[in-house]
Amino acid sequence: MKILLVEDAPEVQSVIVAILEKAGHLVATETNGNRAFRRYCKEGPYDLVLTDIEHKGMNGVELMHAIGKKNPKQNVQIITGWPVLQKPFTRKQLLDFIKTP
Repeated sequence: MKILLVEDAPEVQSVIVAILEKAGHLVATETNGNRAFRRYCKEGPYDLVLTDIEHKGMNGVELMHAIGKKNPKQNVQIITGWPVLQKPFTRKQLLDFIKTP
């Protein structure tokens, strides 16, 4: 797969790239959303755009929307260290998600 990875933490980026390349994927990297979008416009589409949610320039959600306007069929996935509840979810998943420790 041809993947565009947008991750601003060098140590995290290098681990992700190593895993993906070892699995046979071709990975292009950027550290902020603005540069990633410019690269996407020049080199896209990709099989996957994998973006952190927080980085300089356009954040991951803004990048996902900008790419979606350019190419609604582009697969964009968000990675984050924040807890996330993915829709659709069940009643139990929602209640478990909102529990405080």
